[in-house]
Amino acid sequence: MRRTRYAVVAAMVAGVWLQSAALGSAQTLRVRSGDTVWMTATDGALSRGVVLGVEPSAVRVAIDGREQRRELGTLREMWRDGDSLGNGIAWGALSGLGAGLAFGGALVAVYGNEGGDVAGPLVGILGLTVGGGVAIGAGIDALVHGRTLVYRASPSKVTLLPSVTGRSRGLLMSIRF
Repeated sequence: MRRTRYAVVAAMVAGVWLQSAALGSAQTLRVRSGDTVWMTATDGALSRGVVLGVEPSAVRVAIDGREQRRELGTLREMWRDGDSLGNGIAWGALSGLGAGLAFGGALVAVYGNEGGDVAGPLVGILGLTVGGGVAIGAGIDALVHGRTLVYRASPSKVTLLPSVTGRSRGLLMSIRF
């Protein structure tokens, strides 16, 4: 009987520990004071605020001029206004590389048949197309004002249910991750 009690208590402690670990930590948020954020609560309510500070398990925001403290356990997602230029630069470079290889392949075929040197023109074309792609991708990304996901609640969940029957007593524990 005593072992059963110890096992039940150990399972409950483990469940509480796993649940608290699943809630996440505000220290992983990629926001700074002054950032405008959009928050979706676990009940689906959407709110917009300005970050005032980040605490270990919460974020302080100003919503409609009033300071509020939002626990991470009550948030499903948090988005920051603005988008970095990095993804535009990356997509532009890849597009430019693809165009440069296609155009350069045709150039190599023409110069190769004529017996000319193809390395110099190919490098020049690749440099121009990749550089142009980077410039175009950064320019387009700078014009598009999007949002960046800075927090998403873990879908993990720990459920503890007592199981009592005529001949046994126990605890059912379910962990979803």
